[in-house]
Amino acid sequence: MARSISRVPSRSPLDEGMDLDFPPFPGFDKKAFTFLKELKANNSREWFTPEKKEIYQAHLVEPMRTLLAELGSRFREEGLPFSPDPKRSMFRIYRDTRFSKDKTPFKTNIGAAVPFASEGKEGIGNYIHIDPAACFYGGGAYFMESVSLARLRAAIDRDPAALRKILAKAEKDFGPLQGAKLKRGPVGYAKDHPALDLLLYTQMWISKGFPAKLAGSRELVDWIVIKTHESADFNRYLYDAMRGDGLIEC
Repeated sequence: MARSISRVPSRSPLDEGMDLDFPPFPGFDKKAFTFLKELKANNSREWFTPEKKEIYQAHLVEPMRTLLAELGSRFREEGLPFSPDPKRSMFRIYRDTRFSKDKTPFKTNIGAAVPFASEGKEGIGNYIHIDPAACFYGGGAYFMESVSLARLRAAIDRDPAALRKILAKAEKDFGPLQGAKLKRGPVGYAKDHPALDLLLYTQMWISKGFPAKLAGSRELVDWIVIKTHESADFNRYLYDAMRGDGLIEC
């Protein structure tokens, strides 16, 4: 009988000593949200003075680093195969404007990856987003290269019910599946395929919003741990399918 077994590293290379130098997460304070609101209204390099950068560092970067370190410790305690890194998981505030019509130089949020297993920052896993307009947490697979996408579609084709069962639970905990989709079915799959709705996706993720009040509290740690448990099966399915080492016969 075939069953899915997630082959993930039992320990992350970041496990040893990753969070020893970080205090407990204090919450993102009012200055953090005020800074992001002001940045949105004054998004220019001239406004982002050394003094502003110090505020950004003290009230956004450092709290995010402590959050990632504390989450890493909690995940290890609870056996969750996610590897947030306080030194490398945050995304830069500087925008890449080379191919964008929007030439504003800065992002008006702070975000960080919570990779699944040994994945990198842009691999399978979750994401923390702190923004005065909308904070949220969740994830899956935002970036899919062609080989991984082909493997995912093959896994869906073999057993659509497996993913549908996971998504039914995820929808209760997070909401509906999100992500970019093709307008037509992918090449090689029938137009009347019973899982065509799933095969259309070129990205797959789930997310749940949370209020700024929670972001400003230590309770955010417990909330993220709960949501990480709830998202684990979805991330594990994507990892097994896309990395090509999850489905075995036994």
